[in-house]
Amino acid sequence: MTTNKTVLVVDDDIVLARALASKLGSDGISVLQADNGATGLEMALEKKPDFIVLDVIMPNVDGMTMLQRLREGDWGKTVPVMLLTNLDKSCHELDEQEDSYATCFVKANCKIAHVVEEIENRL
Repeated sequence: MTTNKTVLVVDDDIVLARALASKLGSDGISVLQADNGATGLEMALEKKPDFIVLDVIMPNVDGMTMLQRLREGDWGKTVPVMLLTNLDKSCHELDEQEDSYATCFVKANCKIAHVVEEIENRL
């Protein structure tokens, strides 16, 4: 797959972030990385990626707060976001928000290949 799409991976789990970046990059997708929500939000608003992968529990600004701030702007209202979490509760909170541009996956219940497939399907 060759594409000119960009994905921003915001996760403080360096191993997971690198694995996602490696797999997406090998599929021809440009990848930006941030290790916390504050940096991720700044990067998202500046670079305007086509898709954002967002961890929920992170230092500085957590993923749910970053998502809320992202949705305040015109561009951020519709950018597709995938939340990755270890907490089922976070996915339930997202469901309650009825954000049609966001999906949620529990890390323990999915493999990198499945996450990448979901990202590529939404791009």
